[in-house]
Amino acid sequence: MKKLILVATFFLCLAVPPGAQAQTTGKTVVVRLFEAPSSRLYISYGDGKTELQELAGITGKKEQKENTEQLQRIIDRLYAEGYRLVNSFGSSQASAPVSTLVFRKD
Repeated sequence: MKKLILVATFFLCLAVPPGAQAQTTGKTVVVRLFEAPSSRLYISYGDGKTELQELAGITGKKEQKENTEQLQRIIDRLYAEGYRLVNSFGSSQASAPVSTLVFRKD
């Protein structure tokens, strides 16, 4: 699951237009995906506005598929709202893997 998310975020990074990472105007959204021990996804818009979405878990293929589809819907929603992915990174801790996606709006 972790590899799938990292590969997906890599390809999303390729879609960022040149120079997008140098922009400083607009708003930032941070998406943090906690895969274990509790599978949760936080979407922070700043100013204390944060959404929490519970994920299906990470134990089976069905749950991994559901989690990937849920993340894809969130990314599509952010793109529709005018946000663009400018950075992504993840931790390699086996006990609590975390992936972070940073979006900016012009």
